[in-house]
Amino acid sequence: MCQGLLEYNVRVLLEHHLPVWSCVMYIDKVPTPATALISRRPDGQQALRFDFQVINLRELSVDDLLATGQVGLYPLLPLARDGKRIEVVERMISELVDHDNDNHDLLSVDHGLSPSLFYLTASACSLLARNSS
Repeated sequence: MCQGLLEYNVRVLLEHHLPVWSCVMYIDKVPTPATALISRRPDGQQALRFDFQVINLRELSVDDLLATGQVGLYPLLPLARDGKRIEVVERMISELVDHDNDNHDLLSVDHGLSPSLFYLTASACSLLARNSS
């Protein structure tokens, strides 16, 4: 996983000349996750260090995620500490639909995710199905 993050970071930097904020998001607690990839030379000296942030979604609130203003994070709202509520899913769908008509891919992510977290009401399922097609 760490090497994949490094490869993606370097690819974006070389192809687009853009900085990348690399992070790993966990749904549940993991025992002391790595926050860096360190490569060493045969003599033990550090040859490369790639740092990234580790985020546990269960430690963030829905408001924390919404405050970022990053629409791409909205499908993760139900995974937040206080996200397993029908009103959160309904708000997420509404925000994605209202923000932009190009968010059908994000709605598809949620369409697969939300029903697996809990049973949705008939109105939420209808709203989700209508807006993801």
